[in-house]
Amino acid sequence: MSLTGALGTALLMSFAMMVRINDERRLRQQAQEQALTTTRRANARLEATIRERTREQEALTERLRAWSYTDSLTGVSNRRQLEWRLTEIWQTQAQTGGGVSVMLIDLDHFKTINDDYGHAIGDVCLRAAAERIAGCIRHQHDEVARYGGEEFCVVLVDAEWPSTLDVAERIRHEVRRKPVVVDQVAIELSVSIGVAAGSPQQDASYQALLHRADQALYAAKSAGRNRVRPMAEDVVP
Repeated sequence: MSLTGALGTALLMSFAMMVRINDERRLRQQAQEQALTTTRRANARLEATIRERTREQEALTERLRAWSYTDSLTGVSNRRQLEWRLTEIWQTQAQTGGGVSVMLIDLDHFKTINDDYGHAIGDVCLRAAAERIAGCIRHQHDEVARYGGEEFCVVLVDAEWPSTLDVAERIRHEVRRKPVVVDQVAIELSVSIGVAAGSPQQDASYQALLHRADQALYAAKSAGRNRVRPMAEDVVP
């Protein structure tokens, strides 16, 4: 083979090798890009799954929190939530100098309702009373809670004294406005309400405020029920 022929053959072999190397490089690059794309898609699916699971967990946590702070029968706050809110409100008002009004509300003659109609209908009456009380509250900063048995508690934040009494009377009228009808039986409801107002600057604790409201409630029941009574020291001009 001539020198020229040998050089030509060598060049052809080199060119073929370069083509093969480039093809292999291209195939490796395509494989890497495909693997990277697959990984990215897998990561995106994983991230989407994690976000969805996180949302589900947050929703479950919120439902559990709401369940733990809600009275299961009436749907208003329970005693635990009331105490937490009162603590929070009291601390806030200690900083701002604002006031707090509380009402203790007792469903009149509830034992008689249970005795005459049964506990199932008594539960219906409690739910109806809770719904009517909650419907009279001014805004989301206020609180309605089942205090225990047939008693409820309402907390008003920064309410003027006349406004507090207006809310109390509105609750009393709303509960009594129409009977609760169950199985064609109409049951008249009424409530007695004890009202107290104060602030961290005046009272040692919110428990002292609740105690005064409880005394006022006792006075309302002793005076014949179906009425609003404040403590004498809480009557302000």
